[in-house]
Amino acid sequence: MNRAGEVVIEPQWDYAEPFSGNTAIVKCSYKDKDHFSCGLINRDGEEVVPVRYDMIEDKGTVYSVVSVNNHQDGGLSFRYGWYDKASGYFSAPVYPLIDYDPTDTDLIRVEYGTYSSADGSRSVMGAYCHRSNGKSAIPFYFEGEVQESRPFAEGYAFWIMKMGDHMYDPFLLDSSGKRVSFPESIWPAGNASGGVLKIHDRSGKIGLAKPDGTVVLSPVYEWCGEISEGRVFFVQNGKLGVMDSGGNTIVPAAYEPTLLLGCVDYRALQYRNGFATMRSTDGENHSSCALLDREGRIVCSLPVTADESVTFELQDEIAENGLFWVHKIAFLPDGQRVDSSSLYRLTAEGSEALTGFIFENSPAFSEGLSAVYQDALWGYIDEQAGWVIPPQYDIASNFRDGLALVVKDEQMMYIDHEGAVVWAEQEAARVK
Repeated sequence: MNRAGEVVIEPQWDYAEPFSGNTAIVKCSYKDKDHFSCGLINRDGEEVVPVRYDMIEDKGTVYSVVSVNNHQDGGLSFRYGWYDKASGYFSAPVYPLIDYDPTDTDLIRVEYGTYSSADGSRSVMGAYCHRSNGKSAIPFYFEGEVQESRPFAEGYAFWIMKMGDHMYDPFLLDSSGKRVSFPESIWPAGNASGGVLKIHDRSGKIGLAKPDGTVVLSPVYEWCGEISEGRVFFVQNGKLGVMDSGGNTIVPAAYEPTLLLGCVDYRALQYRNGFATMRSTDGENHSSCALLDREGRIVCSLPVTADESVTFELQDEIAENGLFWVHKIAFLPDGQRVDSSSLYRLTAEGSEALTGFIFENSPAFSEGLSAVYQDALWGYIDEQAGWVIPPQYDIASNFRDGLALVVKDEQMMYIDHEGAVVWAEQEAARVK
């Protein structure tokens, strides 16, 4: 339907997802309701990928298209293809493997197969193809077993081939298909970001280099995080600090990193929209969170609490409008967990709380509104934390194209930004 609630594509499928750009996934059942054939339609309801494939998933710039073949011995084999959203090109699922990870180029990596020689060595053959037309751009044939392969970023792709027991070959591939030369005993350790990438030496120490192989910072650190927005978290002598992409220290190594299964908590140590969340511990293992700006200044800090039944966490990503959530996790004497959230906003002086810990969830804002859960009902607040649509729904979703899907008194309906019902399911449609 459109935003006015008028049906523009008549019901004809067993399942349909929202449109992503000009295409949407649809499914029709076969054999029984647990097995579906998948396809893609455009906004006129026409099939751009026939409804005949076993799996289709939205991967951002492309959809993955998968066929599953059943063998007489009971085994399964998979073949992969893609549909490019920008060009409308469809590559039928014929490849044994495709890397669908997002890339900043028009290239997508496909593998034709893995081959074993008489001496037991293995090799992989494939190509980087143009996403928009399927034509081969960079063929490759690498000896060894693929340990890791990342898509092209800033003109380079990162690979690690396993050559044998405890023997690995990491390298960087440029846009012509050639390997980049690094100084002796220096290897790349990831993709380029902001014109630099991580490198490591034989001892495992980490430094920085340009993707052409020029060393920017010799390997000296015990650990470095992913390069994000021109900043890199590093660990030196067991302490956590921040440097810029030129290797210059922004925040000296002074913080105690929180450990997760014996490793630094990688999930939080990246900058997003100009800020990073850092989790730290004190001498008595009480955890705390702080929000750092690009210069390492703490703009929001949650105090260490001695009450082990209560902890606070910061949302990892700050929205472009400066809003973020703070989570409170409390355990009652009977062991029951109680979660609550407070909405915060960045200010010139740091940050301020717009609400108390009154919400039981913390979703992102969409079209200026956020669905929040309070006292067992859902409603919507604006970016000033004021109620726009008071709590009244049993289920609520984020707004999309001006409408939000909600459920009230067991009836599904779409509402607009003022809470007016644009469409509601009819009684006959609710009969199970």
